[in-house]
Amino acid sequence: MACNSTKTDKTAANNVKDTVKTDQAIPNTDQTAAATDQPNNTAQTNEKTDQQPKNVSNKPMITLQKTSCYGKCPVYTMEIYETGVIKLNGVKNLDKIGTYCKTITNKDVEGLRKAFTDAKFFDFKDEYTSKKTDLPTTYISFENAGKFKKIRDYSDAPEELRKLEKLIENIVNSEGWDKQP
Repeated sequence: MACNSTKTDKTAANNVKDTVKTDQAIPNTDQTAAATDQPNNTAQTNEKTDQQPKNVSNKPMITLQKTSCYGKCPVYTMEIYETGVIKLNGVKNLDKIGTYCKTITNKDVEGLRKAFTDAKFFDFKDEYTSKKTDLPTTYISFENAGKFKKIRDYSDAPEELRKLEKLIENIVNSEGWDKQP
């Protein structure tokens, strides 16, 4: 799974970090931090390894889908893969209509994974609803270590789940997206 562009988007990775500073930083893991402390002569090799982990699934690790409302709610689906590839399909009420792609570092992918595991994503209920009307529905899923869960959030989700949704939503609004054919 790769973007059509072969360049590594360093600014995209930085923008992911920048977008979450207001709510929650992408957590750092000791393994990925140690990998970045290599001597300069191996920096290029580590950068490639950082972008393309071995033995990864073709299925997305994280997905976020936003549905429409009666107003101007953004409608899109985003998929984040273990390789760092992020695919966005913007449908309406978004500045990115169509298919877009960007790549983040393995360090950022592991930070997202850590955020989901720290929030105990698999312990959330499968659905959060209310009798309110005209709200968009958010579908968020996470796959990790052979476990998969998809949650439907129409309203009244716990704060920790809302933080995860916001973390992923902020990526949509970051820079560095490449329009795909």
